[in-house]
Amino acid sequence: MQSRIEFFVTMSLTVSLIVYSVLVLAASLTGGYLPMLMRLTHARAQMMMTFVAGLMLGVSLFIMLPHGVMATGSVDTSVLWMTVGLLFMFFMLRTFHFHQHGPQATTPETNLTEAEELKVLDAGDHDHDHDHDHGHLHGVGHSGCGHAEHVQDGQHSLSWLGVGLGLAVHSMLDGIALGASVKSDLGHASTLLPGFATFLAIVLHKPLDAMAITTLMAAGGWKTGWRQVVNALFGLMCPAGVMLFLMSVGRLHSHEGLVVGSVLAFSAGIFLCIAVGDLMPEIQLHSHDRFKLSGLLVLGVLTAYLTGLVERQGHSHAPHGNEVESSATESHDHGDDHTHEHHHEGHSSQ
Repeated sequence: MQSRIEFFVTMSLTVSLIVYSVLVLAASLTGGYLPMLMRLTHARAQMMMTFVAGLMLGVSLFIMLPHGVMATGSVDTSVLWMTVGLLFMFFMLRTFHFHQHGPQATTPETNLTEAEELKVLDAGDHDHDHDHDHGHLHGVGHSGCGHAEHVQDGQHSLSWLGVGLGLAVHSMLDGIALGASVKSDLGHASTLLPGFATFLAIVLHKPLDAMAITTLMAAGGWKTGWRQVVNALFGLMCPAGVMLFLMSVGRLHSHEGLVVGSVLAFSAGIFLCIAVGDLMPEIQLHSHDRFKLSGLLVLGVLTAYLTGLVERQGHSHAPHGNEVESSATESHDHGDDHTHEHHHEGHSSQ
């Protein structure tokens, strides 16, 4: 019976992660093609980013951190790993500059003017007379209004490297977080979609990340074929993180709960940093659509909360991890005591 349960959990874990990985890869490839297929307006990009910010905030606080505490059995350990994850992502953002949204000073990594961004998106098919407050994309910074410096081709051709490297590491960590979330949810009974909230936050954010890489490569003069090759490699980073988790989790044995819980808490810190330190400032930077963006932020948080609530309702109250073993041991001991008691009663009757 125990072997059947373990087989079912292993198969559910593998199948769920394969399906999620394929969908994340599809989302990434789609994001890379979007600039060539359609014009993603500034307003639409902001609305999507704001909803994702709320979703990532809610997933980190309502799902990842509580599950991390349950798995490790220690609030202090989980909060420590969440802090490590937050600081790690903060320094990643500062080093690689792979999440940039608003008007800012030009840097070698993201030295694009707004006119050039629109030229990349529309291939020169529209009038470039536009409002400078409404033209930048996720992942692509640009110089402020009135900035007249020429952009060097060398800077453009290499700027995507830092962005791509940062996003690749980030995407692999997403895969590890997804694996840990699914593994944690499968420790409970009656979970129909294990790790779904984490998957949702990742799959909605992935097209924007892919768009950042391909747009910068286009500005650097890279051909479409090479842009799609790099985008495909980037899309495979999340499944690679999932594979890394799957290869590691089977060797953890008695430390599985501690490691999975620590990974979840670490991932909660990463999601929290991206939401609060990177995406949410978009609302503050833009005076237009203030109420709409605020509403989408709250909607994202509520979506994460309700998803976690559904998962908790689906969970049975059966113990998890080491508690299952403990309960089985107690049950076995109780059975031994019960048998032993009957044995003594038999002797006394004789």
